Amino acid sequence: MRPSLLALALTLPLALLALAQALRHTPSPPWQKADNASPFLRLQDVKIENHQEGSLRWQARARKALVHPQSLKAQLMDMEISVPQEGLLLRAREGLHDLQEGTLTTKGGVSIAAKGQGVRLQTSSLSIRPGGTAQASSEVDIRGQGFRIQGRGFLREGPVLKVLRDVKAVFY
Repeated sequence: MRPSLLALALTLPLALLALAQALRHTPSPPWQKADNASPFLRLQDVKIENHQEGSLRWQARARKALVHPQSLKAQLMDMEISVPQEGLLLRAREGLHDLQEGTLTTKGGVSIAAKGQGVRLQTSSLSIRPGGTAQASSEVDIRGQGFRIQGRGFLREGPVLKVLRDVKAVFY
């Protein structure tokens, strides 16, 4: 019996973690000096989906991913994360996902679009912690229908997003 694509998509992240854990305990070869970079897994055109109760909860894509088994971190290039039920799409040139702590740090042309609300947020770097708390210390530009808010840094906890410093708001 052939496994379904859904079953493969759900087991891929677990398989990567299991492989990373196995490699984490693999001793370094004798010719590898202590100052050399740790070994990593290189993946191309990665797509991971999270399904809950039969529907797609979120989907992550990256053009390239480097998984570092020693530290359980995945470095992502040209990445995007979509949350279809909430109409959210995050894009960034680079991301670092700490698989152990569940954090995601992105940098380089970070944009978040809330499609149903017509709002777009742009910044140069962003950190997301478990539970959905997001923050940035760099400049932020938020645009929507009839408004634009600029400033330096933001913090999002729950449904509230606060621009932290040098706030400039224009309504039209």
